[in-house]
Amino acid sequence: MCYIWLMADTLTIRWTADQQGLAERLDRVAKSFKRPKADLIRESIAEKMDEWEYEADILDEVAAYRRGEIRTYTTEEICAMHGIEIPELTEAEKQEILDSIE
Repeated sequence: MCYIWLMADTLTIRWTADQQGLAERLDRVAKSFKRPKADLIRESIAEKMDEWEYEADILDEVAAYRRGEIRTYTTEEICAMHGIEIPELTEAEKQEILDSIE
């Protein structure tokens, strides 16, 4: 675990013993690029932020679903709403579909 403090525009990261390897890698890369570690961390966060926000939105939606706040529909309900008829399959057709996905 690492500890992160954010005060105004300053972000402090305190590495735990098991993360010292990561801290050393960051030092090496920063020296290699001749750039401050803060720049690399800022870019890394910026690159991942969209993904993190997307995942957070999904978790929020799942929580809302579990609380019963989101209406869900069965395939049959959706087809009925849009006037789509679902053909009945024979047992042989059902088996053929199952065999094709195995």
